Amino acid sequence: MAVFLVGPDLRRLMDLLLLNRPTLAAELASGLPSRWMEYARFGLKLSFIGWVLYTDISSDLQRRKEYAARLQPKTPLFGYYDVEEYVRNQVIVPAATAQPKRWKRIGINNEMFSIRLMDQTLEQYKMEHDPAKKTLSLSSGDKKSILTLEQLDPDHLVLNGNLNSDAIRVQVRKLDSSKSLLVTRGFHWINEVPFNRSLEFMGKAPGGAGAGSD
Repeated sequence: MAVFLVGPDLRRLMDLLLLNRPTLAAELASGLPSRWMEYARFGLKLSFIGWVLYTDISSDLQRRKEYAARLQPKTPLFGYYDVEEYVRNQVIVPAATAQPKRWKRIGINNEMFSIRLMDQTLEQYKMEHDPAKKTLSLSSGDKKSILTLEQLDPDHLVLNGNLNSDAIRVQVRKLDSSKSLLVTRGFHWINEVPFNRSLEFMGKAPGGAGAGSD
């Protein structure tokens, strides 16, 4: 595209920038033989610019609307949870860096189930919540798993089932999103270390600050 645009002026640019020669001003006239053709050209140009702007802006607004709709909480489980107890194959796995594949935190969106592991790896599954059966259906590729839900109280859940060939029982505690650093810290033009990296509830906030900290 750049070569196409520069092509008509290539000789003049070479004279000016490379050969140190004088060059004439560009001829901006369209060269059309009649005035009505000039008006038609101008009208087509404006119509094309208007069409490009309209399609780009309308599609961006539609995507924004769809994205906002997806973020609206549609399930009572929506939010982020700390993993208080993780049992794999009937063995309690402690929350330690020596257990890199232990669950550390989970996030439940309207259609996604995210797991932050102790080694900071993020696993994501497409999710379907069935409130009547009290189940979560998790799928990744051609693999599908069903987890049953037990609501101990408004802040605590227990997930039971099989995932990635492991029998798991996970007790989680819901986090208060209003205490997140993303909400409480406010706006800053410049973010120094460690705030110049992504801060999120899923386990990457700096230690010791907010509900989203490690």
